[in-house]
Amino acid sequence: MLQRLARRADSLGFRTTMNERIGADHDTLHQDLTVGRVSSWQQFAVVFCPPPDRGDGGGIYVRFTTEDTLHPTARLTPIAGYLRQYFRHVPLGATRVEAQSNDTRLLVTAFRNPDGRMVVVANGDRQRDVDIVGLPAGRYGISSTTTAPGDSTPGDTTIAAGGILRARLPGPGVLTVFGQ
Repeated sequence: MLQRLARRADSLGFRTTMNERIGADHDTLHQDLTVGRVSSWQQFAVVFCPPPDRGDGGGIYVRFTTEDTLHPTARLTPIAGYLRQYFRHVPLGATRVEAQSNDTRLLVTAFRNPDGRMVVVANGDRQRDVDIVGLPAGRYGISSTTTAPGDSTPGDTTIAAGGILRARLPGPGVLTVFGQ
């Protein structure tokens, strides 16, 4: 259905969008971007108070805890960490570009930001090394959110023209490589 919707929109010269996707996660976002070819995407809401955190991705990106109703505190939900890998480095105006993986269990998406910098996002089901080819020469940051303890930010790396960027996904989750 998603593929048919994208083809129909394309035939009419329209863009597709997902404005409210309750229960969505990073795998859903990847599918909406690559199969549905959405040009914008939104989960459900930014803040709920009090939080109806059912753990099902019901659109909770940031929630307020209400133990102290006079001084609520904001806290990211677990799903937000995975979605953040896309949203942090892919700004308004970015264009999705073709990306492929030779491993069917590694879902990749790539973007060219308005300033020309590239971003590659990879969803993986396990710990692995990821080799990225085809990036322009330059300096790149690497970050990830996984089920492994703590987020991983190993620092920047530089590649030459025609070089291969190797990054490590420390566990099941999302890896982002972004132009500096």
